[in-house]
This record gives sequence, structure tokens and C-alpha cells, in this order.
Amino acid sequence: MFFPGTASSILPRALPLAGQQFDVLFLDPPYGGELLNSALKAVESFDILSPDGIIICESSVEDSVKCPESFAVQKTYQYGTIFLTAMCRKEENS
Repeated sequence: MFFPGTASSILPRALPLAGQQFDVLFLDPPYGGELLNSALKAVESFDILSPDGIIICESSVEDSVKCPESFAVQKTYQYGTIFLTAMCRKEENS
């Protein structure tokens, strides 16, 4: 499923899917502020990432991306002033 839009516009459409998990999540909030970190915390607390899923976050180089405790950063790519950060769930043994 693909849910384009802002978090506030997506949540009402996604609520009927409670309990469902997704393999790929793209997070591309406006740069600056804490929206990306808030979204990552929500992904963790709502447990919507599948066990083998991946999160791709786009941010500015000035933004501080805070990886939630249950996730691990797999790779970070820099394209000029843009960062792409790939995260997944931490392995059980980590």
C-alpha cells in the first residue's frame, strides 16, 4: 500500500489498518525541526515495521536523525546537502 501525504492526512486513512506491518517505509518530512524524529518514534511505538522491513529517511545534513532504540542504522548516503538514512529492526541478539 502507498499512503502519500502528511502524517495528519495519512493517519485517518491508516487507522483501519491497525495491527498491520509494512516492509518499506519512506519518511520525507520538511527539513528542520523534530518531525522526522517524531515519526520514527511513532513507527517504533505503533510497531508498523515488519520484522525484515526497512525505513528510508530523507533529511538535511543539518538535521539530527535520532535512531530509536529498537532500530539500527544500516547505511547513510549523502547527496550534496541531503542525507538518506536506511534503518531496520535490530537483531534479537544485538
